[in-house]
Amino acid sequence: MQGAIDGTHISIVKPILCHESYYYHKLGGYSLVAQVVVDYKKKFAHVFVGFPRNLNDSMVLHKSTLYRKVENHGLFAYDPRFYQHWFPPNLLGDKGYPLITWITTPFKEEGHHIVLELLYNTMHKWGHPIVDNAFGILKKTFR
Repeated sequence: MQGAIDGTHISIVKPILCHESYYYHKLGGYSLVAQVVVDYKKKFAHVFVGFPRNLNDSMVLHKSTLYRKVENHGLFAYDPRFYQHWFPPNLLGDKGYPLITWITTPFKEEGHHIVLELLYNTMHKWGHPIVDNAFGILKKTFR
């Protein structure tokens, strides 16, 4: 694994200068969306923050600087933090992300699976929570 990608909401105080519904989160309160990439040591390799509202992970990805860099310039081909050994560089994303050449996602849970698909999903479930753990540390540190 070269990294894991995910998004979360960062709570903010009620904005004064912007229309408050723009930042209102459906679960209550106000927030900004943050998308991060972390490595296996929970080190933040990329952070993209600022989109308000309830944008899903895929929408934030497509609007992010990371997406533009990778799609336009092949960021992973030149970035030694993500390119290891002979494996193609990739990030582990949850089911909210699209399956593209540089993001791997789990197989859908419904339907019939061959043993290798079930094994892949199990390994994916072990690797992807690293980003959730990094979010937990971040939010605990900066309440």
